[in-house]
This record gives sequence, structure tokens and C-alpha cells, in this order.
Amino acid sequence: MMFGTMSSSGIYHLPNELLTHIFDHPDVPNESLFNLALTSRSLHYFALSIFLARFNISAPTERSELIFQDNPPHTLDALSGLRIALFVPSIKTLLCRFELIGDAGEYDIVMRHMRRLHDLMLKLTAVENVKFVDNSKGPFSRIKKKLLAKWRSNVVAFGPGDGWIDMLQGENWKFSRASGTGSAVVLTPISSSARANGVLRSLTIQSIIFIVPPVLHWTTSVLRLPFMTSLHLMNLSINRKCWPAVFTLIADNAPHLAELRLSRVRQLLPVDLLRFLARLPKLKTLHLGRDVDCIDTFDLGRFPDFPCPVSLHAPAGWVFKLLSSQRKGLPQLETLMIVYKLRNDGLSHWLRRSSASSIPILLQEQQRQLTVSLIIHLWNSPGWRMLEDLESAAGALFDSERRELDNITTLTLVFDSELESDDVSLASVLPKWLALFFGLRHLAIKTQSKGLPNARAITALMAQILREAGLAEISSVEVNGVVVDSQTY
Repeated sequence: MMFGTMSSSGIYHLPNELLTHIFDHPDVPNESLFNLALTSRSLHYFALSIFLARFNISAPTERSELIFQDNPPHTLDALSGLRIALFVPSIKTLLCRFELIGDAGEYDIVMRHMRRLHDLMLKLTAVENVKFVDNSKGPFSRIKKKLLAKWRSNVVAFGPGDGWIDMLQGENWKFSRASGTGSAVVLTPISSSARANGVLRSLTIQSIIFIVPPVLHWTTSVLRLPFMTSLHLMNLSINRKCWPAVFTLIADNAPHLAELRLSRVRQLLPVDLLRFLARLPKLKTLHLGRDVDCIDTFDLGRFPDFPCPVSLHAPAGWVFKLLSSQRKGLPQLETLMIVYKLRNDGLSHWLRRSSASSIPILLQEQQRQLTVSLIIHLWNSPGWRMLEDLESAAGALFDSERRELDNITTLTLVFDSELESDDVSLASVLPKWLALFFGLRHLAIKTQSKGLPNARAITALMAQILREAGLAEISSVEVNGVVVDSQTY
């Protein structure tokens, strides 16, 4: 097999799936894989993982078993691969098994293997446990066992190093590839140089592939990077019983997270989410989408302390329960973005006087100025609801309530359903309704339904509405992310 000609034809640019199909095959000898691993750094990680898997070493940093036999001195074995592996900085458990016949030449064989093993030890940064197994019987077996015992006593458990955890096997399970598809299952962790020179600050996980073996090795390595401080979980739907394990994995490897975003996440139990958040003491920005499965659950359980959050984006029900549980907490909070439904979600508490506990009252109790933004999903008949708000609010806004409305600086209206034909015209009611938010500085319109007018028609309508609303503080208007020219309003 001539690797030189393959390299010139672009082997370095082939995807790993194709390389696996080529090299992870019984017809490819161990010598070819070993030599391929020495040709370049990119091929090293790929080829050597297959090489070690042939010796039943799938997670070398967790457990490596070496079998020493009476082979010619230059025979390639598992120890040969470990000695050149760039992705094995430490080994948690090292098992050395001697399978020798016990004749007079055994001493020289043992010493040769011990010298090779000693070279491996000098290369590693940590070894937690070393175990020798010798079942041979012969005239020199007793002397050999004494030598091995003495040698092992001099091997200091100089770990742990990076604290790798095993993602390929547990107490009663083991991850393996399907029969006939090859043996390599290890995706190597990020190298030391990559960790030192990396620039990754944010990670978005949109597939469960990244939270199951073997790619999970890479994910945990990334989470441990000290400069990786932002994580976004989205479009994930896994069994609710698996979420505690996923959250534990993240919290164990990235307790330094400063920003966490969850959107379109399914089958969460509230208690699992709260326990997870409690394990992120440095969290400053928390964004929980309204499409997170457990957020609207009535009983969210007991909220943990949140000493560091500066910015919070969450549905109204979640924010209300959080503020209720921490009336003297959240000392660092500066920006609060609340997601409402126009109906039956507590939005009216901003517009009408009420004796019931509500978000405006809880914020007033904290006696702290916040930048408050509201995101309101209008559904299919917003006109009627806005008309009801206007009738209820007429003459009912007291000075204390007006101070709370003054904190609302940004308003986002989301048209997420086709409007009913018998709904009150927005052109007639929306200007007066917007005028209730007299401190409004930024207004955004988002359309998420195909049955709504196009962006140009909505822009023209909003310009008309704003002229009639008379919002003196308004400084910017957006329609589907496009800024409306201020001269139009």
C-alpha cells in the first residue's frame, strides 16, 4: 500500500467517513495503520484510533490493557500505539498482562517490555492505577513477580491530570459499533496545543449526536475549555429520563459558563432544569425560550439562588415564580426580557391596577431600576384584546403604575397566527394601545404566519400607527429585523 501517491492525490482532504471505509478493514495490516499515523497530525488521530481499537482499547485515557508476549523485538502491539499517541495525555487505569511460557529467557523479555513501559510512563502526565497480571508458571516466575511488585511500588500515581471521564462504557453498558462496520469508536479529545491556542467562545448544540458517544468525547473536551463561556441548546428532544445525565455532564465540565440559552427543547422536567441552573454559579445571562417544554408547567418547584445573573430572558410564568421566590435576590440583574401571550398570561397587570401579586408589583418591591423588555405573542384576535385593555385602563393608571410602565423600553409584537376576519381593525386600536407604553423607545414587529400581509404593507401600517400613537420617546422601529426609516413616522 503506497501512501505517498495517495497523499499527493488529496488524502488529507477526504472526509473521515470515507477514510474509515478505506482503512478500518481487516485487510489493512497494523503496520500500515501505524505508519499512516506517523505521516501527519491530521491522519495521526484518525489512524491511531483504529490501530488501538484492534487491541480492544476504545477509551485509552480511561482504561488501557497491554498484553506482553514473547514476540520479536520490533513487533507492533498496543504499547507501540500508546507510546506515540498525541491524544493520550493520561491513563486512569493501566492493566499489564503477561502471557509468557516461563522459560529461562523470560527475564530478558520482561525487562525489554518494562523498558518500553517505562518510556510510556515518562510521556504521560497522569496515571491513577497500574495493575500487573501474571499467570505464568516456571522456574523464574517467582523472581519475576518480585521484580514486578518492586517496579510497581516505584510507580507513583501522579494523577489525576485532565480528569477524563469514560463516555464509552458504564457499569452495565458499553458503546460499540454495529457488527461488520469496523472497530474504531474513539473521537479523540482536543489536543493540548488546541486548548492553549483556541478561540472558541460559544457552542451551539442542535443534535443529540453531540451528547452521545463517540462524539461526546469532543463535546466534553470543548466544554472544559476555560474560555468557552457560552452554551446554546436548541432543537433537542430526548427522553426526559436522560436530561439529568446531560445536565450533570454539562455542569461537571463547564461550571464556568457565563451564558446559557435554551430554545425548542423538549421533554424537560422542571426540577431537572432548576437543579442544573443551581450548579452554574457564574451564570450571568440566561435565555429560556417559550418553546422549552417544561417552562409553562404550573409547579416549577423551588428556585435556587441566582447571585450573578445580569440579563434574563424567560416566559412570564417563569419570571413570576422566580421573582416570587427571590424578593430580595437577583442583586446584579439589569436587563429583564419577559415573553407574554396577549391573553391570560398576566400582561394586563402592567395596564390595570390589581391587588393580586404580579410581576410589576414584585419588581416595585425590589426598588431597583431595570431595563424591561416585553415580547408579546398576539395570536389570532389581538384587536379585541387590545380594545378590552383600553376600556379597563381608562382612568385606572395611577402614578405608581405609570412608573412601572416607564421601565418598559422595548416592545416586540409577534404575529404568530393568521388574524381572524371578525377581529377589530389593528389600524384603529393599536395606536391607542401602544400609547399606554409612554416610555417606549424601541418597537419591533415580527411575523411568523404566511397568512399575514407582507413586510412592506406592515411597515406602511406601522408608520401610520406610530404617527397616531404619539410616542415621544420612540427612537427605533423594526419590521422583521429591518429598521424603518424614522422620517416615515
